[in-house]
Amino acid sequence: MVLRFLSRTPLRGLGPRDSPPADSPPPTSQGGSGNGARADFARKMKEVEHMLANLEKEGVEIDGKIASIIDDEVARIKAEAASEACKGAIRMCQNEVRKRMVYLT
Repeated sequence: MVLRFLSRTPLRGLGPRDSPPADSPPPTSQGGSGNGARADFARKMKEVEHMLANLEKEGVEIDGKIASIIDDEVARIKAEAASEACKGAIRMCQNEVRKRMVYLT
């Protein structure tokens, strides 16, 4: 069974990798922007692509149940990234309000 997200995500062209990429700092330590969440999502997706490419290279067949589990994890990662982006936007707005309140006093 072909995973739903594989048709949009190329698996080829991933070079060999001895270890996962270095973790980026958590989104909250990156100035409150959603960029950290997007970077974390991209890093996690590359790890998934790399894992699937290795499985494919080894001849592992991905059945419907495994495909469903992977799709669920990808959806969870996307939801986490969206949540972190929203939290970052809220923090930016709160900081702007605080700046304006200080300016008014």
